[in-house]
Amino acid sequence: MPLPEDWDNVDWRPTVIDLPNNTEGYPTVPINSQKYPQYPRGYYMMAHKLANGQPAIGYNALEVGTGGRLLSEFVFWHEVGHHQLGHTGALDPGQMEGVQFTNNNELDADRFSFQHWTEDFNIYGLSVVDAAIKYFDSQGSAPGDAAHPAPSVRSAELKKQILAKQIHLCEIFNDNKTPPNFVLEVLKQCFLFNDIDALSIITSIENIGSYKIRSKGDARKSKLIDNNEALKISHFIKVKKLMVGDAASDFKFQFTHFTG
Repeated sequence: MPLPEDWDNVDWRPTVIDLPNNTEGYPTVPINSQKYPQYPRGYYMMAHKLANGQPAIGYNALEVGTGGRLLSEFVFWHEVGHHQLGHTGALDPGQMEGVQFTNNNELDADRFSFQHWTEDFNIYGLSVVDAAIKYFDSQGSAPGDAAHPAPSVRSAELKKQILAKQIHLCEIFNDNKTPPNFVLEVLKQCFLFNDIDALSIITSIENIGSYKIRSKGDARKSKLIDNNEALKISHFIKVKKLMVGDAASDFKFQFTHFTG
């Protein structure tokens, strides 16, 4: 999943965003809104072809920043999906305007982006998908158009894909009895948190009453918990509780499916 590194040096604060000239082998071309007045407002990016016929990703430098990095990363792979899935095969070289994609093509491109960002069960990828879901949900009951389904339809499809992926949440509860050191070891050994993050989670459990975990490890490289991993963690905790005995007998946790 190299795209985060490709865009690590992009400054998302200015009004006009300057993306790299090439991302993942695709020319990443800023769109001149005066030259292409048909370029739809609110469409951050568009799959198109250069004058030499090379597939490229155009972006609206004045608007792509309003969605932020995570949403833009989802949209970028959505546009790559149009190329990879053959949706742009009929485009003439240099064509950008008047391109019509069907609703099914748009949902297929959303699914392509989803698969890219979740194929290695990386927590960063789920954050990208989550940004897209939140964007679609923020549009409320807005209708679609001739080429795009309604945002609510796209959000529902992404949530459906998340459910099918069987991502698990582990919620740990505060029982006011289990020694913090036991919880610390569970967080470090089962979920691969470092000492600082594990202690912070324990504080949250004590203050709020519970804490939900959906990945193993720290920061960008942490991995989502799938069904097999959930079973392994459950078994590890149960065995560890038996070894410790009464001191941790009241330790409570449960796994549930993450639904987006």
